[in-house]
Amino acid sequence: MSLRDATYTATAAYLSAFDDDELVKLNIYRVILEEVEKGILEATLQRCSFNQAWAADILGLSRNTLRKKMQELGLELTAHEKRRKKN
Repeated sequence: MSLRDATYTATAAYLSAFDDDELVKLNIYRVILEEVEKGILEATLQRCSFNQAWAADILGLSRNTLRKKMQELGLELTAHEKRRKKN
């Protein structure tokens, strides 16, 4: 299955859980993009053992942009980053 097909299938299943009135209120494009972006970042960070520099390279982002997106999406910093902030 292609990524496009998987995205279509998941989106269709998600949309089917709501009635027409609920869908109008959801701002579904923003909701889906935010969830997909969060999934991409989480999967990439996990694949890179939470090495943000490596993950940023794979994603084609600067490390600062990755960190900003992580903060915007509420993704946890690694234990190393938390220790560094205390010092």
